[in-house]
Amino acid sequence: MQGADSLPTHVRMPTSMPTSSSVNSMVNIGGNVGDRDPPSGPGGGQGEVSDGFVGERMRVGAWKTTRKAMAMAKEGWKEQFVEKVKLVGIPVPVAQCNALQKRLKKHLYDRPKRRSVVRGTEPEDVRLLLLHERYAEETEMPKEVVEVMEELGIEGRTYEDVLDYEHCSTEQVLQKLFPGVQELPTSFETVGHIAHLNLKEGFREHKEIIGQVFLDKNQPHIRTVVNKVGNIEDEFRIFPMEVLAGENNTVTEVRQHGSRFKLDYAKVYWNSRLETEHKRLVEHFREGDVVCDMMAGIGPFAVPAARKGCTVYANDLNPASTHYLRLNSKINKVQDKIHAFNMDAREFVRLLVHPTAERMQEAKARQGMHEDGEHLRGVLSDTPESGVSLDHVVMNLPASAVEFLDVFQDVVDGLELLAGQQQMPRIHCYLFAKSHETEDDIRKRAEGFLGARIKDATLHLVRNVAPNKNMFCLSFSLPRATCFCAGEVKRQRCE
Repeated sequence: MQGADSLPTHVRMPTSMPTSSSVNSMVNIGGNVGDRDPPSGPGGGQGEVSDGFVGERMRVGAWKTTRKAMAMAKEGWKEQFVEKVKLVGIPVPVAQCNALQKRLKKHLYDRPKRRSVVRGTEPEDVRLLLLHERYAEETEMPKEVVEVMEELGIEGRTYEDVLDYEHCSTEQVLQKLFPGVQELPTSFETVGHIAHLNLKEGFREHKEIIGQVFLDKNQPHIRTVVNKVGNIEDEFRIFPMEVLAGENNTVTEVRQHGSRFKLDYAKVYWNSRLETEHKRLVEHFREGDVVCDMMAGIGPFAVPAARKGCTVYANDLNPASTHYLRLNSKINKVQDKIHAFNMDAREFVRLLVHPTAERMQEAKARQGMHEDGEHLRGVLSDTPESGVSLDHVVMNLPASAVEFLDVFQDVVDGLELLAGQQQMPRIHCYLFAKSHETEDDIRKRAEGFLGARIKDATLHLVRNVAPNKNMFCLSFSLPRATCFCAGEVKRQRCE
């Protein structure tokens, strides 16, 4: 496990849970967990003090508190969720329990970690079949229940079940903590043992409590809960995060379609929502293809492509990503198929196609500063002097990959020479687009950076990122050199 000091500076770990002096406000958690509405009337209305906790019923956007309150994180706060539930049970012979459970399934007691069949105080050969709590207040039982009772000649028994925090679901706990709030933070992205939350502004003052709830309700597979505290703005595509609860450890492992990936979630980019896209694109590759992955990350395209029998030249600007790319190639036993680089994406492509002595020298100097420098220099030495003939080029940096298409103006002659009479490499460029942009708009934008007409483009919708923002993969065959606009400024579209 990593210590707090070993985490990157953009990852914050709370030194302790909040205390009564560090939390200025908290929501009202008085009353029973099972209550659908907060109590009303004298002493129980919204905003009233209850068991030392204070707050007023909140609405979406109305995050206001009445005065300082005790911190829920203090020892014993979970005792506020203790609830006594009155039930009706029907005594049935042990031999008939299973059959009657199936027959009355929709009418039985249903709470997390609780059983609908109990021994109670009944004889050895009798069990109590507990009915849903709503029937404890009703004078008439459902027809199916009445039929069973008449068949067996029995009457209902009263039964009291005691529930606490452990018997509440995540949603039930949050509903009690934030009564009246419509959009609760009930979902998260799973990355190995890490739960990644993206809390809205109004929930952030209670983030440690929320993190603890998600940790408690999703153990043992979730051991760390983190929260995104800013947008992806740095060149390595890493978002600033803070550890809310659990282990102070962001190194984890994920699996996708038979491949294993180890990563430090605080140091590298990873998006579990792209699993289907990783599989889809690699299915277009054939055994023996040569793949250039310009922005490879930790290898979600490179590793499965290598496992398929492709030779992969994979690069990433982030040294940590290159480190895990190498590690993942070993974990998946494809280290002989993946050639890992750590450099600028444009320089990487130029180096592969035109590996001049000057470019080699500059690249080796950069790799020497990397913790895997000796290996990376060896990869450079193994690069063919005549250049690398490519079948596919993957550009997975949707925020700006389209801008990197201009590099092909520098290398199209070399790629054409390497391809000979064979097909030019297939480019797969990921990009974002507004919902109103058409396929023609997107193609023209790519042509503007490429400096050539694209004739055989296919556009695949990867996913909806936001209400007005989609992620696409634009695939096309690189035009031959004669199709490029001679003498034009880079990024200017041919007219």
